[in-house]
Amino acid sequence: MTLTGQHLADLRRSGLSDETIAAAGFRSLSAEGVREVLGMDVGSGLAIPYPGAAYGDGSPYVRVRLDRPLPMGDGHTARYLTRKGEPPRLYVPPAMPAGWQEDPAVRLLVTEGEKKSLSGTQSGFPCLGIAGVWAWLVKGTSRSPRPLHDLDAIAWESRQVVVVGDSDLRQKKQAADGLRRLCGALASRGARAGLLLLPAGSGAKVGLDDLLVADGPAALAALLAKAAPGKGTSSWADLDGIIKPVQWVWDGWLAPGFLTMVAAGLQMGKSNLCLRIASCYLRGDPWPDDSPFAGPSAKVLWVETEAGQAMNLDRAKRWGLPLDRIITPFADPLVDVDLDSTDHRLALADAAARDDVGLSVVDSLSGRSARDEKSAAFGEVTGWLAGLARDTGKPVLLTHHLRKRGPRDPDPRREVTLEMIRGSTAILQATRTVWALDQPDPTSQWRRLHVIKNNLAKLSDSVGLAITDKGDVIFGPAPQPPHTDTAADRAADFLLGLLATGPVPTNTVFTEAEAAGIAKPTLNRAKSRLDLPP
Repeated sequence: MTLTGQHLADLRRSGLSDETIAAAGFRSLSAEGVREVLGMDVGSGLAIPYPGAAYGDGSPYVRVRLDRPLPMGDGHTARYLTRKGEPPRLYVPPAMPAGWQEDPAVRLLVTEGEKKSLSGTQSGFPCLGIAGVWAWLVKGTSRSPRPLHDLDAIAWESRQVVVVGDSDLRQKKQAADGLRRLCGALASRGARAGLLLLPAGSGAKVGLDDLLVADGPAALAALLAKAAPGKGTSSWADLDGIIKPVQWVWDGWLAPGFLTMVAAGLQMGKSNLCLRIASCYLRGDPWPDDSPFAGPSAKVLWVETEAGQAMNLDRAKRWGLPLDRIITPFADPLVDVDLDSTDHRLALADAAARDDVGLSVVDSLSGRSARDEKSAAFGEVTGWLAGLARDTGKPVLLTHHLRKRGPRDPDPRREVTLEMIRGSTAILQATRTVWALDQPDPTSQWRRLHVIKNNLAKLSDSVGLAITDKGDVIFGPAPQPPHTDTAADRAADFLLGLLATGPVPTNTVFTEAEAAGIAKPTLNRAKSRLDLPP
């Protein structure tokens, strides 16, 4: 079987010429033919060969567009399938110009879907295809997802690349994040990468092929000129269509779309606190100030950098938290995240963007980093985490340590200030809210959780936190520093007691004060504080 009338008409609706269709090798498959290609009974479909690519057994790599979408059991359907267990591949149209892989002067477009890729290339815009907005990552084949190996064969340095997304991605922020992350991955390889989200049509989604059919190559060329990296401008009106207004999931404490830091000394309970915050998302526990959790239940992404998996797992089990709802960025849950690694960042971003994830916890900032915290360049890490929060529209909670105490420094366990946070001040620039854990009263088990920086609202009232002998986190009134009487306080108490029954001669006051061990200058300061008459 070559092509059915239905399949041929569909390809022509994408503006593909008969020559392009023939060169691409499309063919119609019966249900039996699909079974031979995919090893699954999923009905008939259109075979889409990937030039030069092969499955693991050496047979040609073919993706199939099913004639009838396949129900997946979770309310979703699948239209495109490849052989089970096989990673996605990069689609390279047969008509790509000679030497394009090695020649960075050849501008490349990248878009989702083979037909769109063929349409762009046919119209004079060399265009690669990916099978989905996140399908440029290989998942589950190593400790962390990584970009497709196919990308390694392309010279990216100084090459102009425009990633082209369908018009509906303007409303599908998390899907668009996949293409934004692709731009970042290509930029890390030296490409000058930009993102173009196509303008919407008259109520219908517009893809690259739709634009070329409706408006021609000149319209695409005009859009690409504006989308080229370093060219064009945008307005705050464009920004307003992308970023949501500031909202709070925990009023005055935790805001979606922003990076929040928890700063404290060693063994003060930073990880315990973050896991307790996670429980709000996992099972609807109230916030530490006892206000109700009003958001929808969601999974929590836990990003471990300090090999603390066993300790945190033990806590979660003792607290009865749903373990299957606390996820990690990798197929191997023992992998510690390296925030300096591009591959690890891509895995983190992929997991954080999932629809079922509501909160990301990074424990801690410098666990695996080889950078010098005192360098201003270290602020790039928190800047990236702040961008992750912004791009996903979800809160990112980050733990961080305090710097070593100097011989003249106040005790950070008693009161944490911004100046005590370890590393360069650049670390705090992208952090909009900073929580601190300290212990104002050393005689009490209670610690104080308080906000020491908030760029989004006024500082909230402090909350008391204690960790029981069983390791449970409990909350209550915030502890206060114990009152310590000064010499002036004792002198004031002495005067009030001595004068309680009436005036006393000055000489008598000084004599009795001396007998009580109170110096004359101290007595005079107490007299001035009490505003006593001469």
